[in-house]
Parts: sequence; C-alpha cells; structure tokens
Amino acid sequence: MSTPKINFGPPEDAIDKLRQRLIKINRPTFKKGGPREKTAAMFWEAIEKDIDDYEKKIVQSTPFENTCYSNCSESCIRRFDKAFWAFSTTGFKKRKFISIYKVPIRLLSVLLLFLSGMFRVVRANQDGAASFHGTWINAVNQALVFVILLADGDYIMTIPKIAGFCVALAILYGIITNAGDSGLGL
Repeated sequence: MSTPKINFGPPEDAIDKLRQRLIKINRPTFKKGGPREKTAAMFWEAIEKDIDDYEKKIVQSTPFENTCYSNCSESCIRRFDKAFWAFSTTGFKKRKFISIYKVPIRLLSVLLLFLSGMFRVVRANQDGAASFHGTWINAVNQALVFVILLADGDYIMTIPKIAGFCVALAILYGIITNAGDSGLGL
C-alpha cells in the first residue's frame, strides 16, 4: 500500500485539478468509425465548445448590454433567469438530466394526450358534454410532464402544467357535480 503524497503548496483550484485529470485520463481505442468513437468525439467537441464559450464570456465586462435584461441589475437577473446569467457571465451551460426512463415517459405522455383527445372528441360528439375519462387522463398527463420538466430543471415551463392540472381538476369537479342520473359517461 502506497502512502499518499503530502502537498505543502497552496490548494489546487478547479483548473489545476482538471489539468491533472486530463494528463491521467483513460482514452481507450475504439473501432474506427464506430458509434462509440463518434460519441467520444462529440464529447470532446462539446468540452472544446464549453472552453471556447468560457474564454469568450468570462472577459466581457457588460454581458447583458445588448439583451432584454440591459436595464436589470445583475442580482435580479441571477435570481430570475439563473441559466442565462450563468451562460452570459461565464459561458456555463447546465447539462440535461439523463435517465433511462425519460424517453419512455415522454412516449407515454404523448399516448395519454392522444387517448385523452379521443375520449373528448367521442364525448363531445355524443352529447356535447365534457369527457370524464379524457379529463382525468389529461390531469395525469399534466402531472407526468410536470415531473419531467422538474427533472430537467425547466422550472418556468412547469407553471403551465400546474395550471393545466388545476383546470383539469376543476373540470372533473364540474363533471362529477353535474352528472345527475345519467352518470359520468365517457
């Protein structure tokens, strides 16, 4: 067992740590023209683009001058639109949330949207009333998309989903209270 090296120098910053990691990085050889080689190349191109953005943005003294935020204070922008503030001041772009469940959940969402629409169309053509099943499926879909947007960190886009869910609940309440003897129907 080797003993750890003792460093009496100043603590390393993030750039020094990155330099050390790049020296020691594991770079396997891939099949020429294979999908892993292409994906690895895309990774390194993205890293290079991030460094280019950093070098361009970090030296700008007035990053919001020609934007719609030109009259706002920097602290206000940082609170209101954190992603734009981070990119404009340092070139930093947040990575997307990756999950094996994301694409299947999005496909399920599209299927639920289609199913909800079909129930609504059928019920509207029957008697002009709102569809109970179409509305509760729509409420479930709104909640599902809300969770996906939260996982992606897209908080502004969650607001319409919350509103859509509330509208669906209000419609469900109206359908249930006005159902009468005929029942809920489709």
